[in-house]
Amino acid sequence: METVSFTKMEDGTKEEYAFLEPLYIQCIDGIPEMLLGLLKRMQGDRLGYQIDRYQHSLQTATRAERDGSDEETIVCALLHDIGDVLAPDNHSQVAAAILQPYISERNYWVLKHHGLFQGYYYFH
Repeated sequence: METVSFTKMEDGTKEEYAFLEPLYIQCIDGIPEMLLGLLKRMQGDRLGYQIDRYQHSLQTATRAERDGSDEETIVCALLHDIGDVLAPDNHSQVAAAILQPYISERNYWVLKHHGLFQGYYYFH
């Protein structure tokens, strides 16, 4: 079987869903590479700043590591701006939604709202 035959989820057979399961797992296993790809896409464009968003992300993760943060928090610091690539105006919510299944509620909240903290400087 190369593809399933159904066009409505309710019409899928047990065999078709069994066929889809390893493909879904393969997709999930590719998420870390996809996230690193989004991170790499932030290289180059400085948007008027002294460093690009990629360098900013590396600096943020380095600061979290030097501060003694746990591994999850360091990874969240590294990836906190990946939403910029997809949706600059609500990048913090996008990054939080992408990472939510894999992170704590605390880190989810920080990611989701970090754009508001930026607003302290932008919104005047």
